[in-house]
Amino acid sequence: SLPQCLGEAHQQCVEIRRAGKSALLGEANQNHKSKLAPKMSKFLMKGEGGAKAELRRRMEVRKYFNRADKNGDGKLTKVEWHKVLNSSGVPTTMEEVDEFFKDLDRDFDERLSFGEFLGEESHIEKIFKNMDKNGDGFVTKTEFKDVCQNLTTDQVEIAFKQFDTSGDDKLNYKEFCLMIIKREQERAAQQD
Repeated sequence: SLPQCLGEAHQQCVEIRRAGKSALLGEANQNHKSKLAPKMSKFLMKGEGGAKAELRRRMEVRKYFNRADKNGDGKLTKVEWHKVLNSSGVPTTMEEVDEFFKDLDRDFDERLSFGEFLGEESHIEKIFKNMDKNGDGFVTKTEFKDVCQNLTTDQVEIAFKQFDTSGDDKLNYKEFCLMIIKREQERAAQQD
């Protein structure tokens, strides 16, 4: 059954991480992608039958993902994932859930979107890659301004002052994620 498959996938992720075979998201800016995410995707989507069968499996995983997403916001929290695993007969500690999220939470918001859950590139990663013109793993003020032409130089300076925690006049992937997440939260608060 799929709940059992999800539990097995979770266990595999925890074991891979414990064995030191996956990279942590965080410190190395250029290596912001988890090595575990593609393995998670392949594990959940593996099987025979071509594109139609893969689409059916994806829809099945989506159905269970949506059931686990109790508040319906399109993202799983650590508590939601912990509850679904334990209620599916997969005894899991919060420490194991934390490890799982460290590997799959690609935008550092402490929640997993369906795409992140499957190991797919997040919308923030796509934006970052688009801005990082030279591919060095950083977004400079010039790169930022080239893409966000509607912003003034002062607005760019303010953003970098607030989110460039390393003080190197460029945003690494984590700093960039935190900036985008904060902006998305501010927009959502204005809509409420």
